Amino acid sequence: MRLFFAVCLASILSGNLAAQVALPLQTVEVKLLHQRILSLEAADKGGWVIIRDLAGRVLRKVQAGAGVDGIRAAEIKDFTLASDRTLIISLGVAFPIGRSARIMAFYPEKGEPRFLTLDDVICLNVVSDPATGVWCLGPGLEDSLLHRVSGPADGPWTLLLRRKIRVLANDGGETRQAYETGQCGVPALFIPEPGRLLAFLPNTLALHDIDLRTGVHSEIPIPVEPNGRSLLSFATRGEEIYGLLPVLPPGQTDRFTTQYTLYRSLARWTRVPSAPAWPRGTTLAGIEGGTLYLWNRLKSRLETAPLQRLKP
Repeated sequence: MRLFFAVCLASILSGNLAAQVALPLQTVEVKLLHQRILSLEAADKGGWVIIRDLAGRVLRKVQAGAGVDGIRAAEIKDFTLASDRTLIISLGVAFPIGRSARIMAFYPEKGEPRFLTLDDVICLNVVSDPATGVWCLGPGLEDSLLHRVSGPADGPWTLLLRRKIRVLANDGGETRQAYETGQCGVPALFIPEPGRLLAFLPNTLALHDIDLRTGVHSEIPIPVEPNGRSLLSFATRGEEIYGLLPVLPPGQTDRFTTQYTLYRSLARWTRVPSAPAWPRGTTLAGIEGGTLYLWNRLKSRLETAPLQRLKP
């Protein structure tokens, strides 16, 4: 009992609470949305998306391609949760005799799933906006990177013109597309408030702030100099943006031993001085009720950090 209280006290004093939820070793991605923990877990036949409550209790399990008739294999490209807690999964599926398709799968909490075939869009990342509908990041027939695949008839359906985005070259001069992974991590989409989307495009080293109703677009540069391979991650709440960024002295390469810490952006990025350091590979999962959630993949657990204690 004394050891238990000593561990809890040490965790509180460090500003980073003890693990809240232990996750299986096969977990490859974690998101926190609408008071639910979503995790992608590797397994045969394309893996599973698991939905848990904030205490870690499993509420739902959906296998890749569940409900799609006649498939031979399925791959989960990305997943998200709508405000009504419908699970949305972007899928690539293979049928017998070499046929394949891109499908957006909608799994409500109650009732039958529905499926939307994506003929003109490759949906690498997906997010659900309660004001405008479901958006995908990826290439399409239009010269844009953001494509709306469901929602009200009015309003724009394609945004973020490719030709207006400056892409940085990686080490060795390689230039990758804005929607691809790169030297600074993996693309991600966020809805900080209805009608507004933030897109982290690592090959631009910026967050792209987009009004989904008008298409007005601005860039938020990220205060990182690419050096080595980094894994930047972000979480948003209204006007607040938090980034988990490497602690790198000038000229130092991001290595497996590099520590990451929190930065906060309102008008500009500032390091959160009271935040502890996390090991490389930890990523921000989301914000809920004034608490920041981080997935520490080295320890296979979801950790919490109260934002009130992290502010200067």
